[in-house]
Amino acid sequence: SAWLPRKSPSHRCRCTCLKSCASPQLPPLILNGTSTHTYVFFYQNKWDKKEGQSERTKSKSVGKAGPFNKKTGERELFFKEEIKKKHPALYQCRVFRSKGGALRFEPLDEDNVMLKTKTQVVQLHGGATWALNQIVGASPIGHALHRIFSKYECDKKILSRAYYLVLERNNAMYNFANFAECTWLPYRGSLVSSSISRLFKSITKADIERFFKALIKAKQAEIKTGEEKEKTLFLALDSTSISHLGENISYVEFGHNKDGVSYPQDNVLLIVDQKDGMPLYFRNFDGNVPDVKTVHNTLADFARLAYFDEVVRTAFVTDRGFMCEENINECIRNEVSFVANTRVGANGLAHDIAIEHHAELMDINNYNAFLDASVVTVPIRWYYDPFPVKGKAKYKQESKELYAHLYYSKKVYDEEHERLIKLLFTAKQKLEQSREALSEQESELIRRYTEERNGKIYILQKKLEERLQTAGVRLLLTDCIDDPLICHKAYQDRNQVEYAFNTLKSRLACDRLRVHGNEALEGKMFVQILATAIGGMVRRRVASYGESYHPGKKNFRVYHDSDENLLGKLNNVMVTCFKGGWYFGEVAGKRAELFKILGLEKPDAEQSYECVTCEEPADEETLSRKAFEQQAGEEL
Repeated sequence: SAWLPRKSPSHRCRCTCLKSCASPQLPPLILNGTSTHTYVFFYQNKWDKKEGQSERTKSKSVGKAGPFNKKTGERELFFKEEIKKKHPALYQCRVFRSKGGALRFEPLDEDNVMLKTKTQVVQLHGGATWALNQIVGASPIGHALHRIFSKYECDKKILSRAYYLVLERNNAMYNFANFAECTWLPYRGSLVSSSISRLFKSITKADIERFFKALIKAKQAEIKTGEEKEKTLFLALDSTSISHLGENISYVEFGHNKDGVSYPQDNVLLIVDQKDGMPLYFRNFDGNVPDVKTVHNTLADFARLAYFDEVVRTAFVTDRGFMCEENINECIRNEVSFVANTRVGANGLAHDIAIEHHAELMDINNYNAFLDASVVTVPIRWYYDPFPVKGKAKYKQESKELYAHLYYSKKVYDEEHERLIKLLFTAKQKLEQSREALSEQESELIRRYTEERNGKIYILQKKLEERLQTAGVRLLLTDCIDDPLICHKAYQDRNQVEYAFNTLKSRLACDRLRVHGNEALEGKMFVQILATAIGGMVRRRVASYGESYHPGKKNFRVYHDSDENLLGKLNNVMVTCFKGGWYFGEVAGKRAELFKILGLEKPDAEQSYECVTCEEPADEETLSRKAFEQQAGEEL
């Protein structure tokens, strides 16, 4: 009781005159409901002259009715907060309705009210949630969530589900109710599975696009105010496959599964900021669509949503499989820069450039010790049609200078050479025993690199040398970076999207959709991407602390997988919640060090409490929101 807020003078005054207050004047009401829930409705009737009777024209749900008391023959009515504000007298009395419809108002007793307030105390796991609230509040995610999803407190509901994914590492939402029962979350409302499904269905694609647009604009504003001369936003682009066994998802098709799983799949295209790994765009597409077909629609989405900026240049960084001649032309026509890893093994421009400059790559003078590879840069003139017309011949009248950066690694060459030799001799040995024992890959190797002479199988040395001529060679094609070292770093930073996929599918266990229809697919995928972003921010803070570790300093040693263990230990920090506010238990020793690893101040014992008065009644959801905003350090 020492932690409870003191009553203000106005609260004390109104409580002493409760019994003298007039009964509220309520509109006519009825009860309606199911076998488990009974709801209270206000209604209006209108006289119908033709029928000679009144008919109901309007009804509105205003609250719930409690269970029927057989002793008194009454039900207690509980009204919504908005109805109490319209009828303030409801704050001072309890309302009972008899079986015949008569209402009875019983004044509240001050001692009972204060006793009820003092006893509504619960202890929850709150240390990890407090840390996540601080991290989200310091990022653009919190502001974008509140701006786009503030209606019906959807921002808090979405964050609560995202925290569940981060802390529990399980995207099966049927376990959320058990998790929320003992965990301090931004939203403490309905926990049934049907409410979770409704939340996912309420998240529309337009809301998701507005959310990511707010994040991209925040990133562009950050780059504009930065000290870098080149105002470029590098975006890593990649896709992954997510398996699904249901039959009600339109995107699910059989295709090339990147995890080697032979299940129907839904493909997800993800774009992240290479600087910090923040997801800035995602899109579901059919499981049988190859990556090369996704670039055109992605550029169209960016143009439609006005993601491009006149000052900050956008540059896509892609792996092999995304860029082809037509996609490069699309990027040039839309003034979008790119850094693309190309296939040098197949016939085409990249293969011809690698063969033409093979001697330069073998020259020891072009070796770079930092990259441990030979480096050659080749400027090329790229011709394209600026205004193509479908069905007509292309006129490549315009041109642009591109840079082809070649990197040759002797280690990669030796590995490829050893692998190919082992496969060939294994296939040759099998062929001499039985042709039926060969796999499809082995049969293709025998067809390409061997011939039969006098009943014996011989490996064609010339064919093998031609195949290995481009082994160990990587070609990065770009229109914006002429320095091979900077270009190589930009491509290596693309690993941020790989880390995001690893967090999504492995660390958060979101390798399966676990939805029943298209209505909830976009919403659940959005919450999973949001959880990926939050998990990535935690991981970067842990990694940043680990990089600053020195054995001579008194630091808590962290490891590559310790973000999961760290959040688990923080989750054991308890928070005591009551109707007026909340406070944390003692945080000291190693637990205080865990907050330091994340770059956060530990929560104080006297964290927050609200003074509840009769003039401005506050429900539990309003108090919860105020407490959550205070945790984040600023209004979300």
